[in-house]
Amino acid sequence: MSIKKFIAVLLTTLVLLGSMLLNMSLAAATGGLNYSSAQGDILSATPTPDVTSPEVTQPTVSGELYITIDKPTAVVGDIITATINIKGFDSISGYEANIKYDPTVLQPVYSDGTPYDETSAPESGTLLQRRYNGTDFASNDLANGKLTFGRTYLSITAYKDSGTPDNTGSLARISFKVLKPEKAIILLEDDSRLTNAVTGTMLMDWNGEQLSGYKVTQAPIINIYSPETPTNTPTSPVVIDTPTGAPTSTPVNPPEGKVEMKFDKTEVKVGDFVKATISIDNIQNFAGYQFNIKYDKNYLQPWDTLTNAPYGSNSVPDYGTLIQNRYNGMDLVAHDLENGILNFGRVYLNLAAYIASGKPETSGSVAVITFKVVSGMPQGGLKALSFEAGGKSPYDINGIMLFDWDGELIKSDKYVIVQPEPLIAGRGVLGDVDNNGKVDSDDYAYMRQYLIGKINVFPINPINGLIAADVDGDGNFDSDDYAYMRQLLIGKISKFPAEL
Repeated sequence: MSIKKFIAVLLTTLVLLGSMLLNMSLAAATGGLNYSSAQGDILSATPTPDVTSPEVTQPTVSGELYITIDKPTAVVGDIITATINIKGFDSISGYEANIKYDPTVLQPVYSDGTPYDETSAPESGTLLQRRYNGTDFASNDLANGKLTFGRTYLSITAYKDSGTPDNTGSLARISFKVLKPEKAIILLEDDSRLTNAVTGTMLMDWNGEQLSGYKVTQAPIINIYSPETPTNTPTSPVVIDTPTGAPTSTPVNPPEGKVEMKFDKTEVKVGDFVKATISIDNIQNFAGYQFNIKYDKNYLQPWDTLTNAPYGSNSVPDYGTLIQNRYNGMDLVAHDLENGILNFGRVYLNLAAYIASGKPETSGSVAVITFKVVSGMPQGGLKALSFEAGGKSPYDINGIMLFDWDGELIKSDKYVIVQPEPLIAGRGVLGDVDNNGKVDSDDYAYMRQYLIGKINVFPINPINGLIAADVDGDGNFDSDDYAYMRQLLIGKISKFPAEL
């Protein structure tokens, strides 16, 4: 199987998973399906017996879903934007909506003017944008003026465990190009594909329950007018000088791209957090990636900034600036934490809309991984992190796979790989000469050994060890520092002189 076909099958499968999620959840609520999900990423469904199920009462809430319009009046050719908003809910994990409009008056487009197709999802709002594997799905009937779409978190358990719900803000933004001067209505309307809808909408909370009883406020009517006809003013002809000379040659080969992983700092101590940012530069028509990264788990622990806890097997790194547009970005994760391996990726699913935009992504950051330093760096530093071939795919180039907007693997001769610099031991805690993150009797013992000549270097490294040992701040390590260390340990002082 070619890489293009492989990616196409993978992306199609992921799209179907996203579009089925809300209906599976609703069917479960009404007795049609039972499903379970450890992180919301793996679903298993089993049919229930064909028996009459008791009616399930949906949670009734007092929130409101409402549509706002950026322009109450417009002229032919304008682009107007309708925003779907919510307020007053406890938690929202997903939604689906059905919008009806007159296709002779309005044409759905993106904010840059690109027309919708049958699978185009709206531009994102402020909600459902955190890294709990948000997935868009859409099935539009443009000829009949109907948009049916939604977005949901797949990692719903991790979302709930965060304790920080999405509950107030915007869900989606839909732009329309004005085609003719008539009153326009953008209407939320029930559809047979939406189960137990509330005025053309479905909302789910972070327990996977469909909500009911909330208020729905429709968009105001838009008044559309014909544009004023401009008066033609004659102008003088403009003469353009055509330069002569040899034409400028066009380079045959594209410039070389780059994939780089870089720490925000290289001098670290125990307890520090250090961020590794992965960036690309000059990668043409970039549409997705997968990385396999090896880290030294004796010194580094990947840290989830959302939960403020160590990574789990399905934790997603923080997003960068790329693969964040409206083309249905999907996260892929397969870590092996036991062996110090992070394997993750993110790809656009709606490649057709991405190509149609004519605006490829080429340079920027794609992911940020945070690590907690759990052990002091050895003398001389440590190469603690690197891209590394995982052996799971024949297309894996040094732990890197990049894809373009045609779904093709970008060849490795199109870019260079820049690995992160080694980490070195930072100054650390004053008095902590063995760099274990605390000041104790071991440090006192190392100081004594140094003073009587049994050792000539501290466990940190020669320079930083002497800096940590100089607890009185006079620029030297001597018996006075040793005496202050003893006083701290027996409780006679609470701080070293250098800290006062």
